[in-house]
Amino acid sequence: MQNKAIILQAGGGYDKVTLGTRDAKDPKAGEITVRLHANSLNYHDFAVVSGMWGPTEPRIPMADGAGVVMAIGDGVTEFAVGDHVVSTFFPTWLAGEPLVEGFATTPGDGVDGYAREVVTGAVNAFTKAPKGWTHVEAATLTTAALTAWRALMADDALKPGDTVLVQGTGGVSIFALQFAKMVGATVIATSSSDEKLERLKALGADHLINYRKTENWGEVAREMSGGRSVDHVVEVGGPATLDQSMLAARVGAHISVIGILTGLGGDVSIVTALIKQLRLQGLIVGNRTQQQDMVKAIDANVMRPIVDKVFPLESIVEAFQYQETNKHFGKICLEM
Repeated sequence: MQNKAIILQAGGGYDKVTLGTRDAKDPKAGEITVRLHANSLNYHDFAVVSGMWGPTEPRIPMADGAGVVMAIGDGVTEFAVGDHVVSTFFPTWLAGEPLVEGFATTPGDGVDGYAREVVTGAVNAFTKAPKGWTHVEAATLTTAALTAWRALMADDALKPGDTVLVQGTGGVSIFALQFAKMVGATVIATSSSDEKLERLKALGADHLINYRKTENWGEVAREMSGGRSVDHVVEVGGPATLDQSMLAARVGAHISVIGILTGLGGDVSIVTALIKQLRLQGLIVGNRTQQQDMVKAIDANVMRPIVDKVFPLESIVEAFQYQETNKHFGKICLEM
Protein backbone atom coordinates (compact mmCIF):
# COMPACT_ATOMS: atom_id res chain seq x y z
CA MET A 1 0.00 0.00 0.00
CA GLN A 2 1.10 3.57 -0.58
CA ASN A 3 1.06 6.09 2.25
CA LYS A 4 1.80 9.75 2.76
CA ALA A 5 5.37 10.56 3.76
CA ILE A 6 7.67 13.54 4.15
CA ILE A 7 10.72 13.16 1.91
CA LEU A 8 13.83 15.22 2.67
CA GLN A 9 16.07 15.51 -0.36
CA ALA A 10 19.83 15.01 -0.17
CA GLY A 11 21.66 17.75 1.69
CA GLY A 12 18.63 18.82 3.68
CA GLY A 13 17.23 22.31 4.09
CA TYR A 14 13.67 23.54 4.41
CA ASP A 15 13.48 24.08 0.64
CA LYS A 16 14.20 20.37 0.15
CA VAL A 17 11.28 19.11 2.23
CA THR A 18 8.68 17.48 -0.02
CA LEU A 19 5.44 15.54 0.44
CA GLY A 20 5.35 12.17 -1.27
CA THR A 21 4.33 8.56 -0.76
CA ARG A 22 6.10 5.42 0.36
CA ASP A 23 5.04 1.79 0.18
CA ALA A 24 4.61 -0.17 3.39
CA LYS A 25 5.41 -3.86 2.87
CA ASP A 26 3.68 -6.70 4.68
CA PRO A 27 5.53 -7.76 7.86
CA LYS A 28 7.91 -10.69 7.60
CA ALA A 29 8.97 -12.92 10.49
CA GLY A 30 10.02 -10.77 13.45
CA GLU A 31 8.44 -7.61 12.02
CA ILE A 32 5.38 -5.48 12.72
CA THR A 33 3.44 -2.96 10.65
CA VAL A 34 2.49 0.24 12.48
CA ARG A 35 -0.02 2.93 11.55
CA LEU A 36 1.82 6.01 12.78
CA HIS A 37 -0.10 8.93 14.25
CA ALA A 38 2.50 11.28 15.70
CA ASN A 39 6.13 12.45 15.77
CA SER A 40 7.93 14.80 18.13
CA LEU A 41 10.67 17.28 17.25
CA ASN A 42 14.18 17.18 18.69
CA TYR A 43 17.38 19.12 18.05
CA HIS A 44 18.82 16.14 16.19
CA ASP A 45 15.83 16.11 13.84
CA PHE A 46 16.24 19.85 13.34
CA ALA A 47 19.91 19.37 12.43
CA VAL A 48 18.96 16.82 9.76
CA VAL A 49 15.97 18.64 8.28
CA SER A 50 17.51 22.12 8.33
CA GLY A 51 20.60 20.89 6.52
CA MET A 52 23.02 21.35 9.41
CA TRP A 53 23.65 17.59 9.19
CA GLY A 54 21.69 16.90 6.05
CA PRO A 55 21.39 13.35 4.63
CA THR A 56 23.49 12.18 1.69
CA GLU A 57 20.44 10.69 -0.02
CA PRO A 58 16.66 11.23 0.12
CA ARG A 59 15.44 10.41 3.60
CA ILE A 60 12.17 10.24 5.56
CA PRO A 61 12.98 12.30 8.67
CA MET A 62 12.00 12.05 12.35
CA ALA A 63 13.31 9.59 14.94
CA ASP A 64 10.26 9.72 17.21
CA GLY A 65 7.15 7.91 16.01
CA ALA A 66 4.09 6.56 17.80
CA GLY A 67 1.08 4.64 16.57
CA VAL A 68 -0.91 1.38 16.52
CA VAL A 69 0.17 -2.09 15.44
CA MET A 70 -1.76 -3.05 12.28
CA ALA A 71 -0.20 -6.43 11.54
CA ILE A 72 2.42 -8.79 12.93
CA GLY A 73 4.77 -11.21 11.21
CA ASP A 74 5.48 -14.83 12.05
CA GLY A 75 7.01 -15.45 15.43
CA VAL A 76 6.06 -12.08 16.93
CA THR A 77 4.82 -12.56 20.50
CA GLU A 78 5.74 -9.26 22.15
CA PHE A 79 3.10 -7.25 20.27
CA ALA A 80 -0.47 -7.83 19.14
CA VAL A 81 -2.63 -6.04 16.63
CA GLY A 82 -4.06 -2.95 18.31
CA ASP A 83 -1.13 -2.35 20.67
CA HIS A 84 0.00 1.25 21.05
CA VAL A 85 3.74 1.51 20.40
CA VAL A 86 6.56 4.05 20.24
CA SER A 87 9.80 3.89 18.27
CA THR A 88 13.32 3.27 19.57
CA PHE A 89 16.22 5.60 18.74
CA PHE A 90 18.81 2.80 18.38
CA PRO A 91 16.88 -0.25 17.10
CA THR A 92 20.02 -2.44 17.23
CA TRP A 93 21.11 -1.46 20.76
CA LEU A 94 18.91 -3.63 22.92
CA ALA A 95 20.62 -3.52 26.32
CA GLY A 96 23.87 -3.08 28.19
CA GLU A 97 26.77 -0.78 27.35
CA PRO A 98 26.62 1.50 24.28
CA LEU A 99 27.35 -0.39 21.09
CA VAL A 100 26.49 2.16 18.42
CA GLU A 101 28.76 5.02 17.36
CA GLY A 102 27.03 7.82 15.50
CA PHE A 103 23.65 7.78 13.78
CA ALA A 104 23.99 5.17 11.02
CA THR A 105 21.11 3.14 12.49
CA THR A 106 19.03 6.04 13.79
CA PRO A 107 15.63 6.53 12.10
CA GLY A 108 15.39 9.84 10.32
CA ASP A 109 19.16 10.06 9.88
CA GLY A 110 21.06 6.94 8.82
CA VAL A 111 17.84 5.14 7.84
CA ASP A 112 14.32 6.30 7.03
CA GLY A 113 12.34 7.64 9.96
CA TYR A 114 8.72 8.10 10.98
CA ALA A 115 7.36 11.20 9.22
CA ARG A 116 4.91 8.95 7.37
CA GLU A 117 1.60 7.19 7.84
CA VAL A 118 2.58 3.51 7.84
CA VAL A 119 5.86 1.69 8.46
CA THR A 120 6.95 -1.94 8.67
CA GLY A 121 10.00 -2.69 10.77
CA ALA A 122 11.68 -5.09 13.17
CA VAL A 123 10.12 -5.72 16.56
CA ASN A 124 13.15 -4.07 18.17
CA ALA A 125 12.34 -0.78 16.44
CA PHE A 126 9.44 -0.28 18.89
CA THR A 127 8.36 -0.73 22.49
CA LYS A 128 4.92 -0.50 23.98
CA ALA A 129 3.73 3.01 24.79
CA PRO A 130 2.62 4.07 28.29
CA LYS A 131 -0.91 3.06 29.18
CA GLY A 132 -3.54 5.71 28.50
CA TRP A 133 -1.21 8.09 26.66
CA THR A 134 -2.25 9.62 23.37
CA HIS A 135 -0.06 8.98 20.35
CA VAL A 136 1.17 12.58 20.51
CA GLU A 137 2.18 12.09 24.13
CA ALA A 138 3.89 8.77 23.40
CA ALA A 139 5.89 10.28 20.53
CA THR A 140 7.73 12.50 23.03
CA LEU A 141 9.51 9.54 24.61
CA THR A 142 11.95 8.15 22.04
CA THR A 143 14.62 10.86 22.19
CA ALA A 144 14.00 13.47 24.89
CA ALA A 145 12.48 11.36 27.64
CA LEU A 146 14.89 8.45 27.25
CA THR A 147 17.86 10.82 27.26
CA ALA A 148 16.71 12.26 30.60
CA TRP A 149 15.92 8.81 32.00
CA ARG A 150 19.29 7.37 31.07
CA ALA A 151 21.15 10.42 32.39
CA LEU A 152 19.58 10.23 35.84
CA MET A 153 18.56 6.61 36.31
CA ALA A 154 20.88 4.44 34.21
CA ASP A 155 24.20 6.28 33.95
CA ASP A 156 23.82 7.41 37.54
CA ALA A 157 21.54 6.22 40.33
CA LEU A 158 19.30 9.11 41.29
CA LYS A 159 17.85 8.71 44.76
CA PRO A 160 15.56 10.61 47.12
CA GLY A 161 17.23 13.68 48.59
CA ASP A 162 19.67 14.17 45.71
CA THR A 163 19.84 17.57 44.02
CA VAL A 164 19.47 17.83 40.25
CA LEU A 165 20.23 20.88 38.09
CA VAL A 166 18.27 21.21 34.83
CA GLN A 167 18.73 23.86 32.16
CA GLY A 168 15.96 25.52 30.18
CA THR A 169 12.52 24.29 29.19
CA GLY A 170 13.17 21.91 26.31
CA GLY A 171 12.00 18.32 26.28
CA VAL A 172 15.04 16.73 27.93
CA SER A 173 15.14 19.25 30.77
CA ILE A 174 11.44 19.01 31.56
CA PHE A 175 11.48 15.22 31.51
CA ALA A 176 14.54 15.32 33.79
CA LEU A 177 12.61 17.54 36.21
CA GLN A 178 9.64 15.15 36.14
CA PHE A 179 11.77 12.03 36.67
CA ALA A 180 13.71 13.74 39.48
CA LYS A 181 10.53 14.67 41.32
CA MET A 182 9.19 11.15 40.72
CA VAL A 183 11.92 9.75 42.98
CA GLY A 184 11.91 12.54 45.56
CA ALA A 185 14.92 14.59 44.44
CA THR A 186 15.34 18.35 44.77
CA VAL A 187 15.42 20.25 41.46
CA ILE A 188 17.15 23.53 40.64
CA ALA A 189 15.90 24.86 37.30
CA THR A 190 17.38 27.59 35.11
CA SER A 191 15.82 29.62 32.31
CA SER A 192 16.17 33.04 30.70
CA SER A 193 12.43 33.65 31.15
CA ASP A 194 10.76 34.43 34.46
CA GLU A 195 7.44 33.30 32.98
CA LYS A 196 8.89 29.91 32.06
CA LEU A 197 10.50 29.63 35.50
CA GLU A 198 7.08 29.97 37.08
CA ARG A 199 5.83 27.15 34.88
CA LEU A 200 8.79 25.02 35.98
CA LYS A 201 7.88 25.81 39.58
CA ALA A 202 4.34 24.57 38.92
CA LEU A 203 5.86 21.28 37.70
CA GLY A 204 7.72 20.88 40.99
CA ALA A 205 11.02 22.74 40.61
CA ASP A 206 12.23 23.64 44.11
CA HIS A 207 14.62 26.47 43.20
CA LEU A 208 14.66 28.82 40.21
CA ILE A 209 17.46 30.80 38.54
CA ASN A 210 17.16 33.27 35.67
CA TYR A 211 20.60 32.81 34.10
CA ARG A 212 20.33 36.04 32.12
CA LYS A 213 19.91 38.01 35.33
CA THR A 214 22.37 35.89 37.32
CA GLU A 215 25.68 35.48 35.52
CA ASN A 216 27.26 33.34 38.26
CA TRP A 217 24.32 30.93 38.42
CA GLY A 218 26.64 28.02 39.21
CA GLU A 219 27.60 29.57 42.54
CA VAL A 220 23.97 30.47 43.23
CA ALA A 221 22.96 26.86 42.60
CA ARG A 222 25.54 25.73 45.17
CA GLU A 223 24.04 28.08 47.74
CA MET A 224 20.52 26.86 46.94
CA SER A 225 21.59 23.29 47.62
CA GLY A 226 22.41 24.20 51.20
CA GLY A 227 26.13 24.34 50.58
CA ARG A 228 26.37 20.66 49.61
CA SER A 229 26.29 21.50 45.89
CA VAL A 230 24.54 19.63 43.08
CA ASP A 231 24.64 15.84 42.70
CA HIS A 232 23.53 15.58 39.07
CA VAL A 233 23.63 18.12 36.24
CA VAL A 234 21.66 17.59 33.05
CA GLU A 235 23.90 19.69 30.80
CA VAL A 236 22.08 20.60 27.58
CA GLY A 237 23.64 23.99 26.87
CA GLY A 238 27.12 22.97 25.82
CA PRO A 239 30.30 25.06 25.80
CA ALA A 240 28.75 28.27 27.16
CA THR A 241 27.13 26.61 30.18
CA LEU A 242 29.48 23.76 31.11
CA ASP A 243 31.79 25.87 33.32
CA GLN A 244 28.87 27.08 35.45
CA SER A 245 27.53 23.53 35.65
CA MET A 246 30.91 22.36 36.94
CA LEU A 247 30.94 25.14 39.53
CA ALA A 248 27.49 24.10 40.72
CA ALA A 249 28.50 20.45 41.07
CA ARG A 250 29.65 18.79 44.28
CA VAL A 251 32.84 16.74 44.56
CA GLY A 252 32.31 13.53 42.60
CA ALA A 253 29.13 14.80 40.95
CA HIS A 254 27.78 13.36 37.71
CA ILE A 255 27.37 15.73 34.76
CA SER A 256 25.48 14.36 31.76
CA VAL A 257 26.87 16.16 28.71
CA ILE A 258 23.96 16.07 26.29
CA GLY A 259 23.42 19.26 24.31
CA ILE A 260 25.23 21.54 21.89
CA LEU A 261 22.79 24.43 21.95
CA THR A 262 25.62 26.96 22.42
CA GLY A 263 28.10 25.43 19.98
CA LEU A 264 30.12 22.38 19.05
CA GLY A 265 33.27 23.11 21.03
CA GLY A 266 34.95 25.36 23.55
CA ASP A 267 37.29 25.60 26.52
CA VAL A 268 36.76 23.32 29.50
CA SER A 269 38.21 23.97 32.95
CA ILE A 270 40.21 20.78 33.40
CA VAL A 271 41.40 22.02 36.80
CA THR A 272 37.83 22.25 38.08
CA ALA A 273 37.08 18.78 36.77
CA LEU A 274 40.17 17.40 38.50
CA ILE A 275 39.78 19.20 41.81
CA LYS A 276 36.14 18.18 42.07
CA GLN A 277 36.75 14.71 40.64
CA LEU A 278 33.76 15.22 38.38
CA ARG A 279 32.24 12.51 36.21
CA LEU A 280 31.48 14.11 32.84
CA GLN A 281 29.67 11.66 30.61
CA GLY A 282 28.57 12.27 27.08
CA LEU A 283 25.47 10.40 26.01
CA ILE A 284 23.14 9.98 23.07
CA VAL A 285 19.68 8.76 24.10
CA GLY A 286 19.64 5.14 25.33
CA ASN A 287 18.88 1.49 24.61
CA ARG A 288 15.64 -0.43 24.19
CA THR A 289 15.69 -2.02 27.64
CA GLN A 290 16.13 1.40 29.25
CA GLN A 291 13.11 2.62 27.28
CA GLN A 292 11.04 -0.31 28.52
CA ASP A 293 12.12 0.41 32.11
CA MET A 294 11.18 4.06 31.66
CA VAL A 295 7.71 3.16 30.37
CA LYS A 296 7.16 0.88 33.38
CA ALA A 297 8.09 3.74 35.72
CA ILE A 298 5.79 6.14 33.88
CA ASP A 299 2.90 3.67 34.14
CA ALA A 300 3.53 3.19 37.86
CA ASN A 301 3.63 6.93 38.56
CA VAL A 302 0.83 8.13 36.27
CA MET A 303 3.11 10.75 34.73
CA ARG A 304 2.18 12.78 31.62
CA PRO A 305 4.50 14.71 29.27
CA ILE A 306 4.37 18.44 28.57
CA VAL A 307 3.34 19.10 24.97
CA ASP A 308 3.64 22.71 23.82
CA LYS A 309 2.14 22.69 20.33
CA VAL A 310 0.98 20.19 17.70
CA PHE A 311 1.29 20.70 13.94
CA PRO A 312 -0.10 18.57 11.09
CA LEU A 313 2.51 16.43 9.34
CA GLU A 314 2.39 18.61 6.23
CA SER A 315 3.44 21.62 8.33
CA ILE A 316 6.74 20.06 9.40
CA VAL A 317 8.78 23.07 8.20
CA GLU A 318 6.55 25.45 10.13
CA ALA A 319 7.01 23.27 13.21
CA PHE A 320 10.81 23.44 12.97
CA GLN A 321 10.68 27.19 12.38
CA TYR A 322 8.65 27.48 15.57
CA GLN A 323 11.25 25.37 17.38
CA GLU A 324 13.91 27.84 16.25
CA THR A 325 12.12 30.69 18.07
CA ASN A 326 12.75 28.96 21.44
CA LYS A 327 9.30 30.06 22.56
CA HIS A 328 8.18 26.53 23.27
CA PHE A 329 7.83 24.95 26.71
CA GLY A 330 8.14 21.20 26.43
CA LYS A 331 7.67 19.19 23.27
CA ILE A 332 6.58 20.21 19.77
CA CYS A 333 4.80 17.43 17.89
CA LEU A 334 3.44 16.45 14.51
CA GLU A 335 0.17 14.57 14.05
CA MET A 336 -1.16 12.57 11.13
